[in-house]
Amino acid sequence: MNPFDTAAPLAGYIWARQAEHGVPDWKTIVNGGAALLLIMVFIIYFLARWAGNRYQRKRLLGAGNK
Repeated sequence: MNPFDTAAPLAGYIWARQAEHGVPDWKTIVNGGAALLLIMVFIIYFLARWAGNRYQRKRLLGAGNK
């Protein structure tokens, strides 16, 4: 399970683990995968907002101002 894969394989992995019940601690694995997916979505969301705000500030105030 790689956190930098797209969300579709990670969501498929979570679904497959829920459907199989082959592992005794499947709920822990599924909850961890879901938490990882949510954390990665939030990180990407906030980084995109930060980068967008920084870009807008540079565009409106000029390249020389911080």
